[in-house]
Amino acid sequence: MSELRTGVDVPGVPAERALAAFTDPDVLRAWWGGELFMADGMYVVNFAHLGRVLTGRVLAHEPGHLAFSWQWDGEGKAFRVDVRADGERLELTHGPYTPADADERTAHIAGWAFFLPRLAKTLLTP
Repeated sequence: MSELRTGVDVPGVPAERALAAFTDPDVLRAWWGGELFMADGMYVVNFAHLGRVLTGRVLAHEPGHLAFSWQWDGEGKAFRVDVRADGERLELTHGPYTPADADERTAHIAGWAFFLPRLAKTLLTP
């Protein structure tokens, strides 16, 4: 099994603010375009423009670290996303992937390559 590891520089952005990109509905909407719902351990993002819903659970939420599971519309394989921030960089790990997940891994690589710069721009814009 393998994992996708990527990240983006966010110099001077406190870890708490960087993680807010995934936990604050207004910040998440600005870069990811979805409507976030987090309650009772659930992590749900409605992407109305795609007609899809990301559903999962919060697995960890502590200073500098957020982890959540997700799958589209509650179907198929669930993946784990770990996000870590240190005030200079946001690091993301996504997976695990098996050889049978090659197409999904490729799509996730492309997705994060598109969205992480948008996330950084959102966090770095006053």
